[in-house]
Amino acid sequence: QPSLRLTKNENENQPQETTSIMWIAASIGARLYRNRHHHRGSSINGFLLLQIIIIMTLAHYHPSEATLIPCQTDQDCSEALKPFTSSHCSDGFCSNPFYTGGCLAQYKDTTNYWRVCHSDDPPDAAKQGHCWDPNNQHNTPQNYNNTTHSKLSFRYREVRVAHLGWESATFGAWILQIVLSELLGVPVTLESGGPNLAADFYQPQSRLDPPEPQSAEVLALRNAFEAVDCAVFQEQNQKAKGAADYTQCAHVAPELWKEGDGMRLEIVENGWGEYVELGALAEQYWYIPKYVAEQDPTLGTYSGLVGEKNRRKLAETFLTPTSWKDYCDHISNSTCEEPDNVAQRYPQTPPEENSFFIAGSYTGHFRKTPEQDCDLNNATCYGHIADYPCDWASFLPIQAHHLGIALKSTGPDPVGGYSYSQLTQIWAAGNATRSPVMMMWWNPEYLWNRYLGTEYEFTHVVLPPPTASCKASLEEYNGRCTLNDPEAQYASPELAAGTCDYAPQSLRKMISTSLQELAQDPEEPSELWSPAYDVIRNYQLTELHMGEIFQNWQTMENNGGDTRLNLRRATCQWVGENLDLVDSWIPDSYPRTMVEQDFRTLNNDDKNSAYTAAFVVAFVVSVLL
Repeated sequence: QPSLRLTKNENENQPQETTSIMWIAASIGARLYRNRHHHRGSSINGFLLLQIIIIMTLAHYHPSEATLIPCQTDQDCSEALKPFTSSHCSDGFCSNPFYTGGCLAQYKDTTNYWRVCHSDDPPDAAKQGHCWDPNNQHNTPQNYNNTTHSKLSFRYREVRVAHLGWESATFGAWILQIVLSELLGVPVTLESGGPNLAADFYQPQSRLDPPEPQSAEVLALRNAFEAVDCAVFQEQNQKAKGAADYTQCAHVAPELWKEGDGMRLEIVENGWGEYVELGALAEQYWYIPKYVAEQDPTLGTYSGLVGEKNRRKLAETFLTPTSWKDYCDHISNSTCEEPDNVAQRYPQTPPEENSFFIAGSYTGHFRKTPEQDCDLNNATCYGHIADYPCDWASFLPIQAHHLGIALKSTGPDPVGGYSYSQLTQIWAAGNATRSPVMMMWWNPEYLWNRYLGTEYEFTHVVLPPPTASCKASLEEYNGRCTLNDPEAQYASPELAAGTCDYAPQSLRKMISTSLQELAQDPEEPSELWSPAYDVIRNYQLTELHMGEIFQNWQTMENNGGDTRLNLRRATCQWVGENLDLVDSWIPDSYPRTMVEQDFRTLNNDDKNSAYTAAFVVAFVVSVLL
C-alpha cells in the first residue's frame, strides 16, 4: 500500500507551502555570503590525523565473489532484473538499473520520483537523462516534469553519509539516499574514505568498494563540523589528490555499535556531533552450530566449557581451520596438483591463498595442530575459536582467560583474529564439511540470517549474565591492535571481573552538528530549509526491518546474480514495501512546492515588502562583494 504522502503527490493534493518573491530575494544574499564563508575556519586542522587513532571495520564486501549478470541485449537485463528494468547491457554485463531514475521511479513506474544528481555522478548524468540537475542547467524531458520543477526551485545542499562497510549500515545509507534524493530532491553522496572508492546506491557499474581501512566515521564527522558543506570542501581541497592526501567528510554515520568509544564521546563532548537512537537492538555472542549444541548440550553453556576437566573435550572438538594454501602445502598428497575432495587446484591469487572456503574450489579443512594435541601438551592444549580482527571490539580473550576456558583464536591477525571474509568462510567450511566451529558473531547480520532454520544455525553459547561491574571492567580494555603482549594484557587483574556475556546494545546513529546548519541555515528563510536534518534524525531502522532486508537479499542470492546488485535490489524492494514507515520520517510540510507569483497581482503591502527585501538584498550583496 503506497504511503499517504506518495498518494497525495500522485493526486496533486499534497499540502503546499508557498514562498513569496521576497523570501527568494532574501535567500540570494544569504547564499552569496555563505559561498564565501562555507568553512567555520580557514582550513581543516592537519594535526587531526595525529590526534585520532583510527579504528574502523574491515571490508565486508567481496566484489571478486560476486557473479555479474551476463547479457547480450538490454532486454536480457530487463528480464533478469524485473521489476527494475532500466539496466543496460554494457560490455556483456548488466548495469545498475537504479542509475537511471533511481529506485522509486521504477518501483512506482513514474517519473515523479526521478532522483536528483549529486557530485559523484558522472558529469553528463543529467544530460543523458539519468537524474535531474539540481541547478536546472542540463535537464532533459525524460527526467524533468512539473513535480521535478517544484523540487528544483529549492536547490538543497548536498548531504554526505559515511559508508561504514557492514551490510546493515550500508542498507541505512542507501535508504537515506533513496528517501532524500528521490522523494525530497536532496542530493546525497557516500563517503568511503578515498577519492577512487565507490559504494553509491546509484553507481553505474553497481560498485560496492569496501571503505579504506584507515577511514573512520569520527574523523569524517569532525571534518564535517569544520567544513559544513562537504561537497564544497572536497571539491576545493581533496578530489583526485590520491588516497594519501584525501580528507574524508561525512554528516552522518548511519549505524554505530560501541556508544562508549572514547573517540566518539569526544565528538559529542565537544559539540561536534550528537548520538540519536536508531531504534534497533543488536547483540553479539560466542556461537556454535545448532547441530553441535544438540549433539552435546554442554557446549552451549560456560559451565560445560570451564576448567581443566573440559580442556581435552574442547581441543578435540574445535579444530583449527586451514587456509587453502596451507592445505595444499602441508596436507594435500599432491600439493593440489591433482584435485581431491577438498581442493580442486592450487590457489592462484593471494586472496585465494588466505581463504578458508571458496565454493566449488576449496571446501575447507579442519585439523588438530600440535599445540592442540593434549597428549603432547596436556596443560596447554586448547580448542579453536574464531575471533574478530583486532580493530573490532572483542572481549573474547579476556572472557576465556578469566573463566578458565581453554579456547584460543589463532588467525593471521596480529592478535590471532580473522578478517570478516575469513570468518564467513570458516562458518561456510564448517557447514560444508560438517565440522564443529565456535566463533564470535553478531546480529542483525546477513550470515546469521542466511543459516537461520538450518543445522548450522547460529546458536548462542551462554556465558555468565552481564553485570554493571563486569561491563565496567571490559570497557577498560581497548586498542587490541596496539598491544605488545596481548596475552599479558588479557590476564591483567584489572580485567578479572570481565567474565560476563555481552549485553544487548541499542544501536545509534551519529549526526554532525553542522548538518543542522547545512539544512537549516539561520541566514535563510525557513521556507527554503532542507528537510535533510529532520529526516535523518527521524530515520529509524529496527532489527526487524533489517531482518526483512536480509531476507529479501537472501531470496535474491538464492536465485543467483550479482551480489552487489542484489543488495541494492533488496534495499529498494524494502523501501517500496514500507512507504508508510518512510513517510513517518518526513516532516509534515515536505515535499514543498515553490509558487511563483506575478508581482502585478500583489497588494500594496506585499509590494512594499518585496521592494524592501530587494533593496536589503542589493545592499548586502554590494557590501559583501
